[in-house]
Amino acid sequence: MEIVAPAIGGVTASDGSRIDADQQVDGGPSVLYDAVVVATSADGATALAQNPAARDFVTDAYAHGKFIGYVADSEPLFAATGLSALQDDGFIPRGPPVHPHPGPARHISRGLDSGE
Repeated sequence: MEIVAPAIGGVTASDGSRIDADQQVDGGPSVLYDAVVVATSADGATALAQNPAARDFVTDAYAHGKFIGYVADSEPLFAATGLSALQDDGFIPRGPPVHPHPGPARHISRGLDSGE
């Protein structure tokens, strides 16, 4: 598991603790990972929604058929990318879901990006 954050210095958690980042969002593309999780506060998601690299990170994850875990507060980022309307069985809520997943299940091709 790696932590990808807006800055390589990491982020501050809601309890005030520091979480170091392994990758910066514009340097660690989502295509490198089997799955991604968007775990942010509502304020963090609003800030990420203004960050082109963060928007690309989640839209690329979707385009490459990655599973996307998320917390309900991530919705502003998904709304900014147009992914709110595209959420399907490849989106996995962590905590109470924002809304049900009305879309069809995506077919995931394991190993397509990794050469397996």
